[in-house]
Amino acid sequence: MATVKPIEEPGVIGGVFEVVRDVPGRPVELKLLGLPGTKASIRLPKDGPQFAKALLDGKNAAKILAGGSIDVIFPGRALKQPFHRKLAALKKSPVPADAEALYEATCFAADNNALEVRSLRRSGESKVPQIRKARDAFFAQTRFGELGIWDRHLFDGRKDTFFQGQGHIRGGALRLDLGKKVRVDTFIITNFDAAFDLAALGPASVSADLKTWTPVTLAAREKVLTVRVPSARAIRYLRISGSFGKIADIAGRLGGKRLDRSAWRATTIFGPYEKAPASRVWSARCKLAEIPANSTIAVAVNGQHGPECVYAALRVAGDPVGAPDRAVSYHSAVWEACVREHDANYTYYFPVTPDMKGKAIDVVVMQMGADLPKGPLKPEAWITAYPTPYAGRTLLLSRE
Repeated sequence: MATVKPIEEPGVIGGVFEVVRDVPGRPVELKLLGLPGTKASIRLPKDGPQFAKALLDGKNAAKILAGGSIDVIFPGRALKQPFHRKLAALKKSPVPADAEALYEATCFAADNNALEVRSLRRSGESKVPQIRKARDAFFAQTRFGELGIWDRHLFDGRKDTFFQGQGHIRGGALRLDLGKKVRVDTFIITNFDAAFDLAALGPASVSADLKTWTPVTLAAREKVLTVRVPSARAIRYLRISGSFGKIADIAGRLGGKRLDRSAWRATTIFGPYEKAPASRVWSARCKLAEIPANSTIAVAVNGQHGPECVYAALRVAGDPVGAPDRAVSYHSAVWEACVREHDANYTYYFPVTPDMKGKAIDVVVMQMGADLPKGPLKPEAWITAYPTPYAGRTLLLSRE
């Protein structure tokens, strides 16, 4: 805040803070913020609100009331490196043997739902009854279900909802992620309106780890497509090449018993790898000795690479890891807002999980297909955190 008038709002000088509560009749509550293991010297502004009592985490902090300052030490182990820093500049490298697995990792991690659904997931659950009711009313409206723009409609058991891919990339493909390894012998895919045409579908396969794929057989009878998994093996991923229309339902069975679908996800937009395999690759290896809270690895592909012609993935201790988010955003089904088309400067975002600590992390960027822009690309990998990984202390200020 910049002003020539006295600031009437409560606050402190010398550190970052957040006003948690400022209501009549109750103590003002401030959350003092700082990086773990750091110290800040905090004082109250001379021309700000006046208080009679101060408590820092429940202990007397009266020194701050008489124009003095208090040293606030923030809990936790101090970071040895900046939480926001460049990890590596990627260098040109040969196309790796697991290029397809890396591409599939990001295809399965991505979200093709309408942007409104993505916003709901980013916001998380709400404890406010009015907000919950408003959300329920919005997503339950008939028109939303009629457009087929949420993959959850594939698993809701209803016959009047469906999901369809929009803006297929290189022909598209149905990809189904079960969320974990599950033994399954049959998938039943039901169309909403038209009969299945096997001639319009390409190869189909399943995998437990994105590295090894096993072909599966397809059989179509009018609106029902049956997928047979050999040996009822434990799998996590199903992919079927081709452009799907309105899919009403996807179910899985083992020995005639229906499988739980609460963690299932689906996309239909990304095309098969073989239609545009990796042609140019950049990579770098890094390790994270510490992982601040809320950390993300951001892989920026600087330069013109062509629309939907460059993808990034990680290889963590040999296992492929995809990016669930990107700027510009992944293509989506559309309610009102569309994803902006762009042919340059994509950035892929990978959440950093505790199990990545100390492991070899290969950052890989792949330009797909032929006849693409051959200008210089300069991919970089950064680590950052949002929100800032602050630790907090609570300061209570009473006027009486």
